[in-house]
Amino acid sequence: MSVKSTVLEILESSRHADVSGEYIAAMMGVSRNSVWKAIKSLRQDGYNICSSTNKGYRLSPDCDIISAEGISVNTQMKIPVYAYKTTDSTNMRAKCFLAEKTCDRALFVAEEQTLGRGRMGKDFYSPYGTGIYMSYVFSPNTEITNAVTITAAAAVAVVCALEKLCGISPMIKWVNDIYLDGKKLCGILTEAVTNYETGIVSHIIIGIGINFSTVRFPENIRDTACSLPSAVAVTRNELIGAISDNLYSISNDLEDRSYFEIYRDRMLVIGKDIVYYQNGKPHYAYAVDVDSSGGLIVSDSDGNVKTLRSGEITLRTR
Repeated sequence: MSVKSTVLEILESSRHADVSGEYIAAMMGVSRNSVWKAIKSLRQDGYNICSSTNKGYRLSPDCDIISAEGISVNTQMKIPVYAYKTTDSTNMRAKCFLAEKTCDRALFVAEEQTLGRGRMGKDFYSPYGTGIYMSYVFSPNTEITNAVTITAAAAVAVVCALEKLCGISPMIKWVNDIYLDGKKLCGILTEAVTNYETGIVSHIIIGIGINFSTVRFPENIRDTACSLPSAVAVTRNELIGAISDNLYSISNDLEDRSYFEIYRDRMLVIGKDIVYYQNGKPHYAYAVDVDSSGGLIVSDSDGNVKTLRSGEITLRTR
């Protein structure tokens, strides 16, 4: 790691205490001038670093820049992190990476996406500096039938992190959108790299977009999207780290379906009237339950029961 990168990691891990330049220099085995140059460069990058005579340096509480260093100090399960200021989409960065290299696990994050994508080919609004845009990659090397529940697992990973760190109670709108107070807070797009001859899934990419502190939304989603409450005292690096750890734990054993109780318990649509779409046509039904594979069990007006495995649904009123 460079001096600048190491200094940033030290500052991120010591957010609640001043760290002297002398201590940093001694810890790294470099001169205090090298530390000062690193601090200067970080400030030029936009980091708000407070300094006090005889005390040292500290990141300002309002400094919330996504970085590999900031994420690393907030994760238990250490994996490679690739951070971008701006990219087309983190899922696309992950795909390009996998086309050239193989990896067991990796995380791709960005401050902004210019071509953010959601499910069903929809755009995902990804403005600079106010959201979390991340793609978690892991290598299950398993049959596709064993990987189908990862979409539900990803939703649980996000919900549990939000509950623990933010003190909120988000819900899951089938399949895996995360809602807060009736509005969309987070979207999840899961993609698989599969060998169609063997049916083996070599890699799974879980793309997650969270409206962290976004205030202004495009007109088409202004009434349906939301961000985290302003009172939430957590950094984006902390939340990314918690989600990453949850994904690591869940994806480590795809046969363990214990998270399904959480998925079912947090399901927003169970017991409600919905509209689901097939071949572009709306169908009216009642959401009964979710099965052990994450399928949504619905009943139509004639009492016919079926299980939805994919698609788009909306809530409706009678």
